[in-house]
Amino acid sequence: MNLQTDFEQLPTAYAPTATGVIRQSAADFKVTEHLGFSPRGEGAHLWLYVEKQHRNSIDVAEQIASAVGCKVADVGYSGLKDKAAVTRQWFSAPLEQNEFDMTALNGDGIQVLNSRRHTSKLKRGSHQANEFCIIVRDLVGDVDEIELNIVRISQNGVPNYFGAQRFGKHGNNLLQAQKLFVQQAKLGRVQRSMALSAARSYLFNQVLSARVAAGDWQKAMGGEVMMLAGSNSFFVPNGSETDLAERLVQGDIHPSGPLWGKGRHVAKGACLALEQSVVEANAAFADGLCAHGLKQGRRSLRLLVQSLQYHWLDDCSLQLKFTLPKGTFATAMLREVVKIQA
Repeated sequence: MNLQTDFEQLPTAYAPTATGVIRQSAADFKVTEHLGFSPRGEGAHLWLYVEKQHRNSIDVAEQIASAVGCKVADVGYSGLKDKAAVTRQWFSAPLEQNEFDMTALNGDGIQVLNSRRHTSKLKRGSHQANEFCIIVRDLVGDVDEIELNIVRISQNGVPNYFGAQRFGKHGNNLLQAQKLFVQQAKLGRVQRSMALSAARSYLFNQVLSARVAAGDWQKAMGGEVMMLAGSNSFFVPNGSETDLAERLVQGDIHPSGPLWGKGRHVAKGACLALEQSVVEANAAFADGLCAHGLKQGRRSLRLLVQSLQYHWLDDCSLQLKFTLPKGTFATAMLREVVKIQA
């Protein structure tokens, strides 16, 4: 199964016909992590603000662990950032001593920009948002269509797909999930976590793609599970609400899809039937996720893009600046502007 091809073939909301290329260089794809809070300035953990390129977050964690003299598992970071990009994010390491030569970490695609002490390890998922500055080059197509799609995205958001990077190169993480579930393969802790996440994300994408194809990914269908914006809370309307349509337009609530696992399925009616059809078609993944103890959750079907701006460069490339909440993917937004070419 080629997950990269599958992601490219998932239906889009705005059906762009123009094409373009991203990541011609690392500098064309910049990501800045925003924690939403500041380290306290004291404590037994040293937090490092790192700029990296052509290195993934695990590479940096390993290098920090080696320099500090701790286990890699003791190094904290909030999210995994792209390798083929220039990214800035925080890392933490337990370090009681006051003296530490941060310059020893600089080089080979890593630069420490700042440091500050804090009382605890930086936990996964602690950041609030990611800010992007992306350049799309080699554009071919109608400029008016591109600008219209940007307006639509600003007003209505985009389908909240998990991006191709969730599934690994050539879909390897999903292939590992198949081995884990079907062949009972033994995987390391990190590999197992990525495999489980890939399987869960795949099921969600299949539900969302059906909703996008039907044109109701941002509307309430029968038995819909509504998710409160900016939280993990959700509810099933009981039919007495009079303001659901208005709240959907305002972005206060969103339709949601399943993050599969064990537990009661909260959707009802037509929504339940659709989600069950996807689960039944991928029973090995659904059963495997339950067997490995994952609990059922929900994820918004709609991704609202914050602070979206665009600028045409002198070479007719398109520069896009925008901010997305944690756990969402820039590629889900970009594929609604233009068709991204490999």
